[in-house]
Amino acid sequence: GLSLFWAFFATFVVGFGAGLLIANNAGQIVTAAGGSDADISAMVSLYAVANGFGRLGMGKLADKIHRSRVRRTILAPLAALATATTFAILSIGASSLATLYVAFPCAGLCYGAFWCLSPTLLGDLFGQHILPKAYTLMNSAALVGSLGFSNMLAAFLYERAEKTSSDGADEDSDECAGPACFRSTFIITATAAIVAAATGSLMHIAASRSRAPEL
Repeated sequence: GLSLFWAFFATFVVGFGAGLLIANNAGQIVTAAGGSDADISAMVSLYAVANGFGRLGMGKLADKIHRSRVRRTILAPLAALATATTFAILSIGASSLATLYVAFPCAGLCYGAFWCLSPTLLGDLFGQHILPKAYTLMNSAALVGSLGFSNMLAAFLYERAEKTSSDGADEDSDECAGPACFRSTFIITATAAIVAAATGSLMHIAASRSRAPEL
């Protein structure tokens, strides 16, 4: 039971962390691509709206799958793959505002999907009677993901790129400009999401072979 939970936990750390990376660094990401304050506001709004649609859409999809013979745990690795695809696109078009206008709502959809799946799959995996305890532990996945991807990874690589990039802002500015600012962050996050998809797939296989275990 514990091994299954921690596999689930690791998958959601990446899902939450990737979404919060975009939300917490939206201004710097858009500015690095040459965007204006209006672009930042527009993309944050797109992200927020997509986040809501991600929660609603995944909820409906989970309900439909629940009526079939497929375990809903399959949705976690699929959401991780969608996250990996989004960040792969970002890594390729990090300096393109057009790419950001597509990727931001995609990231919002994925982030919302993970939040919808969290209580749903916890109930499926471990039983409704222990959902409050498990859900409390799962909330810490968002904190770990935010610290790891947004506060540590993105911040460290952004500062390094700002100091070394030849196409950065002027010397007196604390802002980084150009694709180098977040490209490494996007590549690492995409890779982590692929690993999360693999972990989620193993979790799904294990869950399909067993009943709800004790946590």
